[in-house]
Amino acid sequence: MSTKQTTPRRKRKGETTKSKLTAIAMDLFQRKGFVAVGLNELCSAGDLPKGSIYYHFPKGKNDIAIAVVEQAKQEIGDAIQQAGAAADSKESFVAAVVQGFAHILVQSDFEKGCPVSTLALELSAQDADIASAISQCFDHWQTLVTDRLIRFGEQPDTAEQLAQISFCALEGALILARTQKSLHPLERVQQHLIQHL
Repeated sequence: MSTKQTTPRRKRKGETTKSKLTAIAMDLFQRKGFVAVGLNELCSAGDLPKGSIYYHFPKGKNDIAIAVVEQAKQEIGDAIQQAGAAADSKESFVAAVVQGFAHILVQSDFEKGCPVSTLALELSAQDADIASAISQCFDHWQTLVTDRLIRFGEQPDTAEQLAQISFCALEGALILARTQKSLHPLERVQQHLIQHL
């Protein structure tokens, strides 16, 4: 009886610890980059023993990076779907997606942009597993945008092209916006994308 009660509690605690580490890592990787963040800093920020990291992430930071990408894939994917469900046109949908990223920038005082792009720039050429996770993440986001544009009346081929172009422009604008500490690059990208829609 006691064993049956203890196992779920341990599982819940383990899942909570893993989620906590992933959230901390996502924040620090966005603000500082992957290379600049050490395991000791992750443990200190989460007030956790170092053993917790290796228990949940046997390959250390590389496993953590993949978990961060998976979490970002889910969170931003959910945000894209919510924006699509609330939008009444292609234009309002694209505007909502761009403004979602703008909100992240403003709330973090331009320290955080896309949680995946920093990892992509630092790691995609070094680790095949991380590169695969990043590629699948971007593909997932683009598929969600493509599907929504099709629902708004775009032809499938056109919708797919527009989704990819939108993310190319958006990711570049996020880098400029962080560097310049200004939303102007995102505002221009939003205007440009809406004109082309």
